[in-house]
Amino acid sequence: MFGGVSLPNRSTGDAGRETNHKDKIRPPSQREPIIETYKMIKDQVNNALKQAIRKSPLAPALRKLFKRTPFTNAIEVGLATNWENAARWLISSAGRPTLVQPQFHALLRHKINVDIHTEFLLTALRMELLLSNHKEFERQEIQETICSLTCQCINNEYVWYVSDKEQKKLTQLDALVNDTEPAKKLSWQTAALLAMYHRPSRFLKDGISKEEVVNKFTSLPQCLRTLINEYLADFKEETSIKATIESFGGIENATSKMIAQNYEEYPYPRWIHMETPRQRRVLLRNFFEEHELAFLDKPLEVLVAGCGTGSKAIEYAMDYGNHAQVLAVDLSRASLAYAARMARKLKVNNIRFLQMDLLDVPKLNQQFDIVECTGVLHHMQDPIEGGKALVDRLRDGGIMHISFYSELARRSIVKFRQECKLEPTMNNNQIRAYRRQLMLDNAEIIDQGLSLRWDFFDLDRCKDLLFHPLEHRFTIPRIGEFLLALGLEFRGFEKPPLIPTQYWTPYPPRAERRNLAPWHAFEINNPDAFGNLYEIWAKKIP
Repeated sequence: MFGGVSLPNRSTGDAGRETNHKDKIRPPSQREPIIETYKMIKDQVNNALKQAIRKSPLAPALRKLFKRTPFTNAIEVGLATNWENAARWLISSAGRPTLVQPQFHALLRHKINVDIHTEFLLTALRMELLLSNHKEFERQEIQETICSLTCQCINNEYVWYVSDKEQKKLTQLDALVNDTEPAKKLSWQTAALLAMYHRPSRFLKDGISKEEVVNKFTSLPQCLRTLINEYLADFKEETSIKATIESFGGIENATSKMIAQNYEEYPYPRWIHMETPRQRRVLLRNFFEEHELAFLDKPLEVLVAGCGTGSKAIEYAMDYGNHAQVLAVDLSRASLAYAARMARKLKVNNIRFLQMDLLDVPKLNQQFDIVECTGVLHHMQDPIEGGKALVDRLRDGGIMHISFYSELARRSIVKFRQECKLEPTMNNNQIRAYRRQLMLDNAEIIDQGLSLRWDFFDLDRCKDLLFHPLEHRFTIPRIGEFLLALGLEFRGFEKPPLIPTQYWTPYPPRAERRNLAPWHAFEINNPDAFGNLYEIWAKKIP
């Protein structure tokens, strides 16, 4: 929100030129600690400045100034009256300046909303459009708004609450589509309204092409035609890919079957954008010596175990470069199909996808230089058994990257599940209704009591956050026991984010970061620090 603080420029003057020259001739292993220290100091100073501003008398005014969004005016109407009035205000001539803002549509189409008041507003707006007399639908800004709301619902997997009134109307529209003769045309408003509540793939029936679906609705506005065309094309491609995904044996383990079924129905996560890939070698230098990384200059084999929908696996394939061959395995064919489509879209060719149980990895006839397994082992019946299966195929001296939930950081989520009696068997409509009631009654729990609160605003992520059928949580001493059992040498945690409520985050000194004890002391004093996961780097002991 506020501009970064620039540290003094050391590249000016004779001393600066000399330092710069020395940096150029230093080997990377010597330059990296200097660069890391510089970045750490810069980040800490920025954080301290933000904290000082938050605590200043000007903070309320600054928050109000910098937190304004295209939704702010309508939200103010909703808070002053009710959300139905706010929705009507948006559709009226008074709200037109908001609906024609490019930023309004960009936020809905390319992001996932994570603000409670904005969700109340948009849910009311969707209901108003569904139940209205549709006179306003001929306005271009209303058509664009329907497209943007549909994009947002696709992005968040239709997580928003649906009232009984809305469900009754949707049942009538569904019946209209299903009972109509194939050759008979329907109004485009029918397609528009249904797409705001259900995936457009529901329009596809056996033997019907996407072109026939699009042409079934008369005078479909161009924005909706493009949106439905693109969604159905992606769906068709994923369906085709799913049938071709290779399998390695069957899924026999009972727990694996349960987890596989969970992700077949809800591939997790359906991601929108690829993050800018990091330079993996630069990251690895924080944990390994230069001679230990010499293999990165040669052809190498990378295993991504439990790749899900592939965002990390594809990122790793890009990071490690074309001389790396990446094998990405997962239980879920639906997740792998999504991953393969995105890899094809991003033109990433050095990755292969395979459906298999992680427990069967020892049966593979190859060894790996690097194993990446993040957010997976803690969902297995026996994490050590899963870890041993991976280490079995890791070469001596090879690198392993694993992640686990923190017992301390997730204590609020555990308490939340227990107090609210959340059950993994709750269906989508029950989860939507539960979310809505929680936002109405206890919004502060979401904003202050949930680590990974942004996952609450996406249906698949919310299921994984609060309704997963199996979850283990770790402490740092338990991580030590785990690594010892697997024959792995701890090389460090990826530094957790800066603690926003403190002026200075007291990370262990660099020289002590390969020792679990100072990290344990750090977490005891800062129990929310590893809210995103423990990200662990280790080396297989020969």
